[in-house]
Amino acid sequence: MGLTPRAPGSDSAPEGLHPVAERLYSGEPGIFVAERTAAAKAARASGDRALAAAITALRRPTLSAWYVNVAARASLVSLREWLGLGEELREAQAGLAAARVRELSGRRTRLEARVVADLVAHLGALKVTASPAALDEVRTTLRAALSDPEAAAAVASGRLVHPLSYGGFGEVDLSAALAAMAAAPSGSEPDATEPDATEAGASGPEPEASEPAPTGPSPELLAARDAALAEVEQAEATLTDAQADVAAAERDLRLATTRRSRAEKALERARGALASAEHALTDG
Repeated sequence: MGLTPRAPGSDSAPEGLHPVAERLYSGEPGIFVAERTAAAKAARASGDRALAAAITALRRPTLSAWYVNVAARASLVSLREWLGLGEELREAQAGLAAARVRELSGRRTRLEARVVADLVAHLGALKVTASPAALDEVRTTLRAALSDPEAAAAVASGRLVHPLSYGGFGEVDLSAALAAMAAAPSGSEPDATEPDATEAGASGPEPEASEPAPTGPSPELLAARDAALAEVEQAEATLTDAQADVAAAERDLRLATTRRSRAEKALERARGALASAEHALTDG
């Protein structure tokens, strides 16, 4: 199992990132990008380019990750019990307590169903209709959190970005954005040459005029560069979000295709059973 995503605003993140991340991840995914853009713009306007870059690097959660964040932030009792069950299971496994592991494992199916049912009910109270495909990813995330303490911490953080799985998790990198500043050109000012008297009463050549000292870029150029940088950061963030949306849609399509295949097989079996029953009635 891979590493879980680090909670945005942790480790060596710039001061001020934590409250921004809390606000962003407590909101709906549909307004995430607009809110992130506004927060980054405000940080940039205040002169804190490191904070602006870190805010821009925050990724919008997928639908299933947002569902998990909603459950964590609502502090659903069933979710707390699930995370507690995972802790007990890991302790029992570490202690090679086979009987205890069997006892705890017997609670998994029913408790998982409770977590999902409570989540669906809570989403319903928020006027959100739960997506079956996203709920499948929620179940996968819950199972990952059951066996890995870092996954459990990521779920409990309420800042999940992608669904988790046994095959490994994506990692949110808050330090990837660049904030390099161009150095102003520098140079040495040539010294004026004082005239040397070669003969009494004679003057030497006139001194050459000093060239003006090089200056840095004008405020207008700096402002234009900052505006262009902001547009690049926003375009990169939008592209990343779009790529995440495409990946989520592809996952939804695969899950829907699988469910359709299963439904078709179930329908075929049901029709076979119906035909057998009708034959039995005719023969009788």
